Amino acid sequence: MTSYLFIISATLAMSVVPLFANDDFDSLKAKSDEGDKDSQFELGKRYLTGNGVSLNVVEAYAYWKLSGVTLESFRKDCESEDVVLTKSQTEKGERRFKELQAQIAKSKGE
Repeated sequence: MTSYLFIISATLAMSVVPLFANDDFDSLKAKSDEGDKDSQFELGKRYLTGNGVSLNVVEAYAYWKLSGVTLESFRKDCESEDVVLTKSQTEKGERRFKELQAQIAKSKGE
């Protein structure tokens, strides 16, 4: 019975695959630079958790803001990850968001 439960658990775990599981950082970054909101969200998530990149709440904030995540939602997610943004980090995140936004607009010729 235990083996049977393990097989079911393993099968269920394997079926829950993140949207960008097979995408590497460079691919996500390229899509993000084109304005893809899902890629921007995923990059923010990776920076928040340190998944494949160095943990960086400023970058996480900037990418999530690009993706359309509100500051309130971001703070809730940060708190759930035991991360708290300082006023300075929020200000840096705002500046980084504006930099990224300008880079995307420039690459699109806007």
